[in-house]
Amino acid sequence: LPELLARAVAAEASDLHLVAGEPPRLRVQGELEPIPGVLPTGPAALDSMLAAILPPHLSTADRELDFSHTDREGRRYRVSAFM
Repeated sequence: LPELLARAVAAEASDLHLVAGEPPRLRVQGELEPIPGVLPTGPAALDSMLAAILPPHLSTADRELDFSHTDREGRRYRVSAFM
């Protein structure tokens, strides 16, 4: 996930969209774009990725997640995930 977030910053994306079985996508200037060279994320990998950053009031058992994440450098991200 840190690599995906770094690519979101580099692309000046407003959102990172994660859907099990599909390649991750970035919202850049209002348009959803797949991240070049990144393969689809399977359900188990997506679950593991998200479990590390989910706010305490959310669970990977939820089918749709929309939350923000702040990294160690203080950068804030909006994350949408569909399990």
